[in-house]
Amino acid sequence: MSKSFFPLFASGVIVSLHVLPLRGATAASPSVSPTQDNVRFVGAVGCQSSMCHGGASPSRDQFTIWSRDDFHSRAYATLVTARSVRIAESLGLGSAAESTRCTTCHAPFVGLPPDHVASSANATEGVSCETCHNGASAWLRGHTRPDWTYADRIHAGLRDLRSAYVRANTCVACHQVIDPALLKAGHPELIFELDGQTASEPRHWKEKEEWFGPKAWLVGQAVALCKISTNMHGEFLPDLLAQQKALVWLLQQVSGLNAKDLPADRLAATAYWSDQLARSISAKDWKPEMSREALAALAATSTSFLDNGVPLPERELRAERLVLGLDRLFKSLHPEPSATGHAELSALFAAVQDRARFDPQAFAAQLQKFAAAITPPK
Repeated sequence: MSKSFFPLFASGVIVSLHVLPLRGATAASPSVSPTQDNVRFVGAVGCQSSMCHGGASPSRDQFTIWSRDDFHSRAYATLVTARSVRIAESLGLGSAAESTRCTTCHAPFVGLPPDHVASSANATEGVSCETCHNGASAWLRGHTRPDWTYADRIHAGLRDLRSAYVRANTCVACHQVIDPALLKAGHPELIFELDGQTASEPRHWKEKEEWFGPKAWLVGQAVALCKISTNMHGEFLPDLLAQQKALVWLLQQVSGLNAKDLPADRLAATAYWSDQLARSISAKDWKPEMSREALAALAATSTSFLDNGVPLPERELRAERLVLGLDRLFKSLHPEPSATGHAELSALFAAVQDRARFDPQAFAAQLQKFAAAITPPK
């Protein structure tokens, strides 16, 4: 059976923090820092006023874009489709809209302790504002104050999504590791790639720095490796091992990461190393030259796909991770569709769309063509 490598993204992001209202905050520095136990969610109603984020102007249309265009706003609705009903029935979960195995990602307000969720928060919102930005009770009133700095807002509990590391960790839990039982029951397989998924999402924000995309790609791959490595136990092991090895291979190809001797079979060490790598890259000031170096290194890996000592499923996963990385790096350097190399990149995407027909030799040959196309003449 054919299977696309690149399904649409999961409609959800796991909730990880919870907040109480501020008490005694000074104008310049909020007094309550977010912890696991003191976050409270108020729901999208706290953001949707036309004077806040529910207006029509570009400076006030964030809620409007999310509710109208963003697939995350339809995450809950996914749980009541015929497909979700079949998946839930096959696993004996009852209603998908009530099972935490589904709502954790599709309707994060379901199952939270009552004292962490205001009555105004509705589970049918799906993956709404606070799922990504964190429970708003402590920062909702103050985050627009002119005397609050960005650091003040973060201290009050607003999640620091300007950080590639924080953003990747906010998204990865629901966009990468899916319970194998859910996969067998029909849930789409997911591959986490932070930059591509960010670019595909209807934009309700502006990035604050240049060259965020390539950095987000690399940080996201390191965070994905960390997440997979920490989940490889028990029933997860057979389903994640090839993905984990493919990610280790990918990061080993990028020069300067000191990953050549990374012990892929030592999960704790791999998880720690990849987490530290994600933190380090996230803190760097990414430059175009870093994208060029990474692109050249990845484009020069064609012989890896001719190694019959590597199982074919692992080479398939290497190929899909590689193509996603080439795409983000190349397009950051050459966004114009007429740039030399675009046609070869499109052919690489076509070569990895059907796992049943993946041909490592043909892929290696196409990768060589791409490498030749992007190599400046001497």
